[in-house]
Amino acid sequence: MAESSREDSSRGVIVEGGDFRRSVFGDKIVNKTVINKYDQASTNTYGVEGHFNLTPLIAVSEENPINVASRIFHATLRSSVVGDREIAVKILRDGERERREAQIHFAVPHHVNIVERLFTDTFKYHGQSCIYIAMEKCDPLNLYDYIELEVKKEIPFDADKYISFAFQIAVGLDFLHNNDVLNRDLEPHNVLLSGNVVKLCDFGLSKIMTSGPDFTVQSLVQPGTDGWRSPELLQGAEDIGEGSDVYSLALIFGYVWSHGNHVFGNDPHSWNHYMKRNKNMNLDQLQIPDRDQGKSLLTTMLKQNPSERPTTSEILQHDVFKQHGESYLKTNKSMTTYVSTLNTFRDSAAGNYEEASGSTEANRDQIWVPNIENKIIKESEICPTPVAEIWKGYFGSRQAIIKIWKPGTELGKMTFLNEFNILKKLSHKHIVELYGAVTYKKILLLEYRKYGTLSYFLEHGQGRYSTLKDQIRMATQIVSGMAYLEQEQTIFINLRAKSVSVGKNMSCKLFDFSFAQYVGNDGKWEASKGEWEATSETRYPIKWAAQESLLYGKFSHMSDVWSFGVLLTELLREGQPPYPGMPIREVRDKINEGYRIPRPASCPEQLYNVMLNCWDKDPAKRPTFEYLANSLNTLMTDGASVSTEEKDSLDKEKKSPLKKTVKALFKFNKSAYGASKSNLANKRARVLFDYDKEKLDEMSLQRGEIITDMTCLADGRWIGICNGRKGAFPSNFVELID
Repeated sequence: MAESSREDSSRGVIVEGGDFRRSVFGDKIVNKTVINKYDQASTNTYGVEGHFNLTPLIAVSEENPINVASRIFHATLRSSVVGDREIAVKILRDGERERREAQIHFAVPHHVNIVERLFTDTFKYHGQSCIYIAMEKCDPLNLYDYIELEVKKEIPFDADKYISFAFQIAVGLDFLHNNDVLNRDLEPHNVLLSGNVVKLCDFGLSKIMTSGPDFTVQSLVQPGTDGWRSPELLQGAEDIGEGSDVYSLALIFGYVWSHGNHVFGNDPHSWNHYMKRNKNMNLDQLQIPDRDQGKSLLTTMLKQNPSERPTTSEILQHDVFKQHGESYLKTNKSMTTYVSTLNTFRDSAAGNYEEASGSTEANRDQIWVPNIENKIIKESEICPTPVAEIWKGYFGSRQAIIKIWKPGTELGKMTFLNEFNILKKLSHKHIVELYGAVTYKKILLLEYRKYGTLSYFLEHGQGRYSTLKDQIRMATQIVSGMAYLEQEQTIFINLRAKSVSVGKNMSCKLFDFSFAQYVGNDGKWEASKGEWEATSETRYPIKWAAQESLLYGKFSHMSDVWSFGVLLTELLREGQPPYPGMPIREVRDKINEGYRIPRPASCPEQLYNVMLNCWDKDPAKRPTFEYLANSLNTLMTDGASVSTEEKDSLDKEKKSPLKKTVKALFKFNKSAYGASKSNLANKRARVLFDYDKEKLDEMSLQRGEIITDMTCLADGRWIGICNGRKGAFPSNFVELID
């Protein structure tokens, strides 16, 4: 790349051209056009001594670095729209390990308890090829130094603050684990503060656990830091799991709650020795009010056997956090949304702000995310709608759903604004995440979910093999998302299987918010008579609509409850839409006459009663989503089922070969629960459908793979060898082939 220089009159600094021969994430060819996943904007050069520009928008100061050893410097992100912002820049040599660290940084979605990453790319630094990672700037002290300073200044222990810190660290780690990332170096120096918000940082030794390419950060040094490693790491284990992070998390909890004292004593040279042997543990030094609860939690987290340690989600539900956790999440729920000032800085980096007009606020909404068109890579169109194209593709390094509204329709403009304005305010584990938007082109970038819509999953995907317990579990997740919307005073209107997306292990999220409405305390919304009569046949999901919605265009949380009852029938009928073969006008008339969907053959009586309650003519008599969540959890716990007599009397629907096959498989696997090594050792099995491992001793499987050398475990799972990997798996995911 040729060198060039120019004068930046707005800054009074010489900006010279640099050398960007390689991108951190590489190039991707789409339709014979090279599109770089991350901007390779201009350059690294020097103007003022001790300062240099990574790009025309990022100025770095080498004076008074944030961390000399890690080469983290103060920097400024420039914006003529919203003003400059102070950020931090980490500089790494351009090596394989460092590239993988950058990849892991940007593979993890945004979260309030993880340091926010802005940009990354390669550049020339003092004549050497390097990588930079631009990130948010936090407070000067990390958690370790912060506590040390408090102890030195004899500042009294603040129990509420340090319970909050511990809870937030666990929330951040839980988010990493839910995104298949092992931290592998969790210790107080790698925890930063931004006011009272705690943020995990430094993924130099982290590992992404995916079924695709292995993005493990290779290193000659052992993962972790002395004094904060798990016993299995200290004993040389190479294959570690989430339990290792949990052990390190317990050590941090102990350090924080004892105001700077290590669980295994204050001699750093002895920590590894004691942890290896589980000796000299001192939990009596905890200073939190409920010390017994704290000791109980840490005792389980510090078990020598990783499989006996709790998961991060179980830790967050522990009584020691109960009061604080609920309070923290309620107080800070707005912090967990993806909408932040960062978006407007990214917008100005795009150079698109001249498209907007009017006030600064209007500009900010018009260009909510940067000129990301060179980061949007469309791969394949998956399910077009009357108002939008929906594509599978990439946003930068992340897989994403790209939703592009068709131009020229008033309905399209209205539904885009609905979805954008509502999604950017929501944050919940059962609601799809909004990655970004180009508002003037009506493009939304949404979280990609592996198995598509729930209707497709049930009709054509692995949902065909789902059990009643699986179906109730999925329903419970959907109810959880709807209960959150109820709290946020938002009605969904479009609740059906096509508006739910499915990820690994049958996890469900609400995703189509085109028709959603914020309703405030009133909890109701009414379409105008003209709009309802003109558009109801095509716009609204009539067969899922409540009686009052069909007749008068009235919507509320209770009309969403009605729709949920209809969705339950889709779950139990392999995604089959309601009222098959019945015209819309007939549906309206029959519902008004009191007709309700008959009980599906596989539906327990208790669950059908839940449906009937959802379809009560009087909206005030329908259950709330919170009540529905409790009812479904009770059904899960009690193991609702259909008796043989009920099944015989109800099963007048089709009995497909697939159902018979699944029934036979489950029957076989039930009898195989006590199978011995002798009757499996010489047999092979074929994987029926994908399985993402859920336990440390398991392996992930892909449909069609062959497993050999199998043995039955005491808990009913099987263990075998597949493509050189050995691990356990549920027996009902495979079929014997010889």
